[in-house]
Amino acid sequence: GLILLVTLYNAIALPFRVAFLENHTTSSTWIALDYLCDLVLLSDMLIRAAFLAYFDDNHLIVERDKIFQHYRRSHRMKWHVLAALPLEIITVFVPTMCPLWTLQVWSLFRLNKVLRLPEFSHLLSQVESTLAKKAGIKLPRNQLRVGKLIMVILISAHLVGCIFFVIANLNQ
Repeated sequence: GLILLVTLYNAIALPFRVAFLENHTTSSTWIALDYLCDLVLLSDMLIRAAFLAYFDDNHLIVERDKIFQHYRRSHRMKWHVLAALPLEIITVFVPTMCPLWTLQVWSLFRLNKVLRLPEFSHLLSQVESTLAKKAGIKLPRNQLRVGKLIMVILISAHLVGCIFFVIANLNQ
């Protein structure tokens, strides 16, 4: 659930800040929140690479080297690594490229975090499964499907709206 929230935060906040917060300065609150989210995502990578056991032919695999090899072979690891890269460090080493103190530039170099968005539906299904099995909360199927559809439509509209605003802003 925490990974789902962090992914949703990155998918909403980063494009919004790139598109609309042009003249805002980067505050320590934004930096702390962003790096806290990065810490959560890095710990998720570590848990998946070393501790998240899996089934293979109805056998639970718990050896760390096999777990790591399984994670390395999965298509998710490359996207997780690309999303974890701290690209905002580039502006520290090349300060003439653009001013890092603006929130818009800071967020632009952090947009690689949105690469974890395709995993959103899988994370949502895991949260739904956990709620049903562990907490005993059974959600109605039809309402859940409609809720997922509305969520996908709203996130897509948000991303497209941010892209259109940036294009319009660049073209004046």
